[in-house]
Amino acid sequence: MVFESLEPRILMSADLMPVSAGLSSSGSIYAGDSISALMQVNRQGTDAIGVPVRIQFYASTDSVLDNSDVSIGQVDVPVGQLPTGTNTVAVPLDTSTIARPGSYRLIGVVDPANTIAESDETNNRVVSNQMLDLRFVVGQIPGRAAIPSITLTDADGTRFTLRFFVEVFRPPYHLRELIAQCYAIGYLSLPLVTLTGFVTGLVFTKQSRPSLAAFGATSWLPSLITSMLLPGNCSANASASAMDGASA
Repeated sequence: MVFESLEPRILMSADLMPVSAGLSSSGSIYAGDSISALMQVNRQGTDAIGVPVRIQFYASTDSVLDNSDVSIGQVDVPVGQLPTGTNTVAVPLDTSTIARPGSYRLIGVVDPANTIAESDETNNRVVSNQMLDLRFVVGQIPGRAAIPSITLTDADGTRFTLRFFVEVFRPPYHLRELIAQCYAIGYLSLPLVTLTGFVTGLVFTKQSRPSLAAFGATSWLPSLITSMLLPGNCSANASASAMDGASA
């Protein structure tokens, strides 16, 4: 009787390896937006996994996971949703936990606490090639719910809002419309401005000439009228010079 040796059978240990990671949408993200990270996880081996698999994402300024990176989302995936092979898992992200706007790398980690025994514990991280472009905005964002303007009150009671300043410096910039408004409000208003300046100068002349004539300083009348019509320190200085000359 001949006995043949049995072929040894090896029970393959479980191994969870992230293959790739990315975002559910492209473009800039505003703090508080609803967005998810997508990770492809390759499950290898035949060993049973008795606990849910935790997948966690971090926002990093580089591609190295350290204490300065911020956890922005995690999910516990039931084992039944991770069959052998490659599986796609969506992880909701909370971008409000990031303190500063900017571009961040997403680092995804499978089983961050190493609660699952794996054949290789060194392949549980993946860095996304897609950057998370996070922006902070004050005021109305197109396509989003209205946000009231921020109103500030100065010590003397003056009130102003930040909405104007936000809209001025935030794209898109309508340069063609700006030029059209400058033409309509500025150039086309020239006749009205000219008429207003003429009438104002006429009234100042009628009111000021008798006072200057009493001191023999009527020659200062043009300078005085000019200083009244032109704003600024230069005008004030010209007015003072005119009055000094009149007094002399």
